[in-house]
This record gives sequence, structure tokens and C-alpha cells, in this order.
Amino acid sequence: MTKLLPEDEFSEEQAVRYPTYDMVTEYEFSCFPPGHPERRHFTVYVRYRGTVKGRHTYAVMRWDREAYGTDGEFDWEPSTSNREDGWLETHRFDLTTALRLAQEIAPRLKINGHTVADVMQRGVEFEEGGWQ
Repeated sequence: MTKLLPEDEFSEEQAVRYPTYDMVTEYEFSCFPPGHPERRHFTVYVRYRGTVKGRHTYAVMRWDREAYGTDGEFDWEPSTSNREDGWLETHRFDLTTALRLAQEIAPRLKINGHTVADVMQRGVEFEEGGWQ
């Protein structure tokens, strides 16, 4: 269990000496609002994937293991030890590019033959307290 120092044991000097840093490591893009039963199927994620050659890289992901590539297709992401440089070059983006791609891809997803428009036309209605 993690315990915090009591405030009277943590000085302002320590706070200055040991600043905290924040970093957003994941973004979600979906045409469906939180709580919608189909959101998890129709969501694209932009996930931080570390630094390559001195620059931060991001992946545009569907599910947990499908990464979007420069060829316009989602591919199964190999395990870390099986990723080759060529694969990384075509499946990693700078943040601006990754965010733009995710925003463009989300409305175009097709899952099991169903598009975002198909699901929306099914007439699932939002009611007070959640999707019904």
C-alpha cells in the first residue's frame, strides 16, 4: 500500500526540489458519447508509445492491439521484441498527425459490417440516466 507523507513532514522546499510532471498518454475518439453501449466497439485511441530517435511517438489504435499504418489499414501490433524498424516507421506518428488521423478514422469505422451511421440509425435513444 502506498502511503503519503503527512503535510507537516513535507516541506515547501521539497516541493520545489522535486517538481511533478504530467503527460497525457492516451486520447479517445468516438462518435458515441460515454455510456453508449456501442462506444467501446467504435472508439479509436491515440496512445503514447515512447521515444524513437529523440522524438515522442504515438500509435493510432483500435481495440488493444490493432495499430493504424500509413497504408490506411489496421494491423495487429507485434510484441515489442518482434517489432522491426520498418513496421515502427509506418505505424508511429507525431502527436499532431496521430490526433488528426484518429479524428478522421472514428466516423469511418466499420465493425462486423456495421458503420457508425448504421448503429445510429438503429434508434438507440439516450434517456436520463444513460443509454437505453
